[in-house]
Amino acid sequence: VLLLHGGALTCQTWDYVAVALRRRFRLLALDMRGHGASGWASDYHLARFAEDSLDVLNSLGIERAHLCGMSLGGVAAAETALAAPHRALSLTMIDVGPGSVFEASARLRGFIQGINTAPSVEHVVTEAMRLNPLGDRERVDYRMRALLRDLPSGEVAWKRDSRRMTDFPHIMRRIGELTGRVGAFPAPALIIRGGRSRMFLEDSAAAFAALFPDGRQVTIAGAGHNVQEDQPLALAAALLAFWAGWNSPEKRGDSSAA
Repeated sequence: VLLLHGGALTCQTWDYVAVALRRRFRLLALDMRGHGASGWASDYHLARFAEDSLDVLNSLGIERAHLCGMSLGGVAAAETALAAPHRALSLTMIDVGPGSVFEASARLRGFIQGINTAPSVEHVVTEAMRLNPLGDRERVDYRMRALLRDLPSGEVAWKRDSRRMTDFPHIMRRIGELTGRVGAFPAPALIIRGGRSRMFLEDSAAAFAALFPDGRQVTIAGAGHNVQEDQPLALAAALLAFWAGWNSPEKRGDSSAA
């Protein structure tokens, strides 16, 4: 299973989910280019993210894998699957797809872009809890310790390339173009959304899943945009149920989009 994180996150966003999946699958969670421990680059187009994913599979001698990504990582997973459909056992996209409400991410984007440096991890955690009072502080603390790096000054900064603004118009355009590209995708596809998410609504998720020849849609109750952190056990259960039947024609025939 290849796991791709969302924008401004790192591979450690999958830690809770990985605990539930690691006995059943070999999990590869990447720090995408410009994030976490991976190097910064001059090209952050989605095609390059897809090339990176295929490079990793090639370097490890993996012929086929389940591709799973959240938000930006979901689009990167789709780009990888569509670029090399023979390499994808399945595709899972989490809280992203055509119809995604870009404006709903304004507060989150403002929070990330508003912090160049901070006095401490605890300060960032406190600010994050003000943004989302429903969050679990322990999980938010774990997330921020994965996302922040220590500076020589004693302050902290994000583990991401902040030298240039994210090309959101490019990303949103590629998301919209998926409606005309997924109809021939041969492998099973799962579209997941968070039940509390305002970024990807139920009707949009169901309509997108219906475009795939073998698509289905699941909503994870109690989760916001970061489904993998808000409800990791429920997400892991949904993934296990999906992957358990990926090669069963009978199950594929009974799993139309919800």
